[in-house]
Amino acid sequence: MKSNSTGSTNIILNSLPASAFKKIAGKLTHIEHPRKALIADKGEPFKYAYFPDEGMVSIVLITTEGIPIEVGTVGKEGFVGIPLLLGADVSDRKLFSQVPGHGWRMDTGDFVAAVNSIIELRLLCQRFTLTMINQISQTAACNRLHTIEERCARWLLLAHDRDTSRTVDLTQEFLSMMLGVRRSGVNIAVKTLVKAGLIEHSRGSIKILDRKQMEEISCGCYEEVKQYFHQTMGFSL
Repeated sequence: MKSNSTGSTNIILNSLPASAFKKIAGKLTHIEHPRKALIADKGEPFKYAYFPDEGMVSIVLITTEGIPIEVGTVGKEGFVGIPLLLGADVSDRKLFSQVPGHGWRMDTGDFVAAVNSIIELRLLCQRFTLTMINQISQTAACNRLHTIEERCARWLLLAHDRDTSRTVDLTQEFLSMMLGVRRSGVNIAVKTLVKAGLIEHSRGSIKILDRKQMEEISCGCYEEVKQYFHQTMGFSL
């Protein structure tokens, strides 16, 4: 993947031809994303579109009972603000930074103008939208069919893909919300992975010790999401 003048590692930004990137470079602002930072709230207008470099943004559905469940994640492979691409300016989900990181933001008006005038940017964002539809569909099936251990391994692998570190800054409370299960179930799954020597768990963080074995214990949804992304975008996660 080429490197643009900002030094960004975001796949969409780095996939733009130099002439196209030059048109938006002055509109991009670098920002840090601490854990729990709110990106957009359900029913509220988007202020910015985001292009993460590192870290992971969670797309969270809040049930009618008030229970939060993660339905998708975005990292360096994409952008946050799909409703803007599709002609809406209000977020249909709560989005926040689950794994701390950094990236680039663009004012809503500048982003909409850019995707309407720069065909390369529009096509990349449209293709990424397809990968998100696939990921959300796969997550729905995964939550219905696979064990907590398999789903936990899948989630940790996806988090690791979006970060340069093997350590995920994460509490079991947050992981239970992301997987849509009780904390007691997550506790058992984490202990199982620790006992197998696949991860190391300490307060507020989980470290992957054996990525290859983690991939083997994870459900097939992890590889399915990666393969579809490569097929659609032409890059690997």
